[in-house]
Amino acid sequence: MTRSEFCNEMQGMWDLHSFCVDNDCEILSDLWSAEDFDDFVNQEVVDYARNDNWHDLISRLEEYDSLINNYQYIVYDQEEYEYAGIDEQDFNHFFDDILEWGDENEIWDAEEDEEEEQEDEADLPPLDDPDDQDCSFEDLCASGVECASAVRNRCQRDEPETDVCWDELLF
Repeated sequence: MTRSEFCNEMQGMWDLHSFCVDNDCEILSDLWSAEDFDDFVNQEVVDYARNDNWHDLISRLEEYDSLINNYQYIVYDQEEYEYAGIDEQDFNHFFDDILEWGDENEIWDAEEDEEEEQEDEADLPPLDDPDDQDCSFEDLCASGVECASAVRNRCQRDEPETDVCWDELLF
């Protein structure tokens, strides 16, 4: 994915989450919807009851209940080692963090425009030294044929269904 594709395609928290999972980015890898987090807590309650005293268990469950009732999404905050609630309003913050992470880790694919420019340059014949004033008529014709061939090849590659017949146009 290119950087510009990321900027254009990321529309919500789940898009960012999917990107993080696909690219081993830990920023939003542990994101739950409130409903999914509720299911997660239901599964973990037995372990909590075994490992916590009843005061700690009630405190933890009240905290989780507050998260589920007040936020659309729950994420594990790796800096604080706890779960935190987030909403779509936090999207820009996470978007910027993930974009910065991508820049730092150089994960972006090359932009298509850059690739096309490199391909286009490869199609064109090499430029002669501008200080070289000696040019025979045969060299000039050969250069023109090379340029016409490069243009035809590029047009055929870029637009194969074009109505223009380059051979008729050039000859």
